[in-house]
Amino acid sequence: MLSGVEEEERMRTVMEQTLPPEVVSFLVPETDSYTEALLDKKSHLSVHSPIPVQALAALRRRPVDQIQARRTTMVRFGRSGLGSNGWAVRGAKTVDGRAVLANDMHLDMAVPNIWYRVQLRYEQIEITGVVVPGIPVVVAGTNGLVAWGVTNVEGDFLDLVRLEINPVDSNEYKTPGGWKRFASRREIIKVKGAPDFVAEFKETIWGPVSQHSLLESPVAVRWTALDPEAVDLGQLAMDRARSVGEAITVMNRAGGPANNVILADSDGHIAWTYTGKIPMRRGFDGSVSVSWADGRVGWTGYVSPDAIPKVFDPQSGFVVSANQRMLDASYPHVVGHSFANGYRAFRIAQRLETMTQIQERDLFDLQLDSTSQFYEFYRLLAQESLTDAVIRRQPSLAKARHAFEVWNGKADADSRGFALIHRFRQVLSRSVFVPYLSACRELDAQFSYDGDLDTPLRHLLTTKIPELNPDPDHFSGWSEFLVNAVEQSVRELEGEYPSVPVDELRWGHLNRVRMEHPLAGIAPGLNYILNMPDEPASGCGQCIRVMQDGLGASQRLVVSPGHQDKGILHMPGGQSGHPFSPHYRDQQHHWSNGMPLPFLAGTPAHTLMLVPYSRATQMVAEQKRISGEHQLHQEEKR
Repeated sequence: MLSGVEEEERMRTVMEQTLPPEVVSFLVPETDSYTEALLDKKSHLSVHSPIPVQALAALRRRPVDQIQARRTTMVRFGRSGLGSNGWAVRGAKTVDGRAVLANDMHLDMAVPNIWYRVQLRYEQIEITGVVVPGIPVVVAGTNGLVAWGVTNVEGDFLDLVRLEINPVDSNEYKTPGGWKRFASRREIIKVKGAPDFVAEFKETIWGPVSQHSLLESPVAVRWTALDPEAVDLGQLAMDRARSVGEAITVMNRAGGPANNVILADSDGHIAWTYTGKIPMRRGFDGSVSVSWADGRVGWTGYVSPDAIPKVFDPQSGFVVSANQRMLDASYPHVVGHSFANGYRAFRIAQRLETMTQIQERDLFDLQLDSTSQFYEFYRLLAQESLTDAVIRRQPSLAKARHAFEVWNGKADADSRGFALIHRFRQVLSRSVFVPYLSACRELDAQFSYDGDLDTPLRHLLTTKIPELNPDPDHFSGWSEFLVNAVEQSVRELEGEYPSVPVDELRWGHLNRVRMEHPLAGIAPGLNYILNMPDEPASGCGQCIRVMQDGLGASQRLVVSPGHQDKGILHMPGGQSGHPFSPHYRDQQHHWSNGMPLPFLAGTPAHTLMLVPYSRATQMVAEQKRISGEHQLHQEEKR
């Protein structure tokens, strides 16, 4: 769920093979203006690469018709950059000197929910938070002395190794030690009522061969998740961490999925660091697929715990992670290439800067913030395009102009105008980039463009260079092109929602809570029993309250270590996976409507006792003995 690196590396490899270097640099920026502001404009990374006018103009292809453009998957913009939020504030900013942590992890919405709430007591330990059922690690929570939460790093922990196949023996591939035969692995999957499914896999010294070639060449997958050294349960030691310093030591040494870690302790301190293993590369940066056959490139282990970056008690009084780039160009190791756009982190920091006397409920309310200044650019662009003269020529666009005018700046379920602004951005992403990326699709039929599209898109839409009009065959200039993009956006929404005028269309018509059980479709009526209600949802991809395309807050947690009784924790669905349990959906209403629930468990209502196997065996034997004596007694009576 958290690993999109393979798709990114495939995309970059095709672009490097197809496009001039200056075009790749422009279309795949290292950072964005919001992230640069968070890094105090000292990152020395390129926000706006110069627009390569001549190179882009030479690449432009005549765009396909609008219907085909809608169907193309060349530009993916639906869920790019949707991730998690985590922040902590120091005691100096809170009402009583306590440090407080907030974390909402954004994942695919499903039933049952991915998380299980736990409150564990053993020895002198009491630890509360959420776990993945079956894995004994509290991913986010507190032990009373330290609180922690995580967000995805969006780093590069996977490489596709281009394989050089022996031209005289296809069962051999080139390695630094010469030609080597592929190892093979056979997996048998049992299928009820059908023959076994047998899958054959090839293995290399770097990892398994991917089932999907890249530019018609086989590639092996080198991934931290396939390395036993990078996968462990080291985070179990968080139960005994007594300070953020001790917690950093635990997290820096632990394996498992790489994450940003936000920390707070009972002495009022806060911190940020990474957990998981970060590869050390030699001879390349991992952004594109290359051959490792000559030994000059590859991995040389993992970054040592001491070299993993850390931030402790920053002067601002808070730390924020929302999947954005956290480090400037001075850090010597490659963590990643394309991080999430920094708007969410920027908005959180903007709010925290002005907040004082903070309590838990204040941070919970911040998790529900649906304001999106991010989309103001597209609203203003549309309004500038829909001049009085344009409306006189095309009166049908009057309602569209009204829709842009009435937007309240939020992505609330009942917000008017935002649906059109959101679709306008999507239409622009398709219609601007597709003409310049057609060569990539010609080279690779599976090619798609993803990442921080808004940085290059806004640069093109701000400068409006005449030579880069994406469709000069149909539109004499950018003004006509933008008006057509508004028209196309209106047509699409009217086709999808014909009974609602575009200026009356609410965001909740498009953005909905759809949480389905995997077995819901196997029989009539199960949808009603198993699924959560299909209802309008507030939030968007570029809001603090992320909710879009089936991805949203899988939990919301706010807690100060040592003050768990004041903490807040809720999640979609409920604690039980049994559809007839009263706890199957009893948190759904609170989650959907942004209502807090207590962090700690209440009075126990049910008890489940797990008996060790050896003792259970004795109990079964005892039951059989008693049953046998009873049966013998009955026979004697007869």
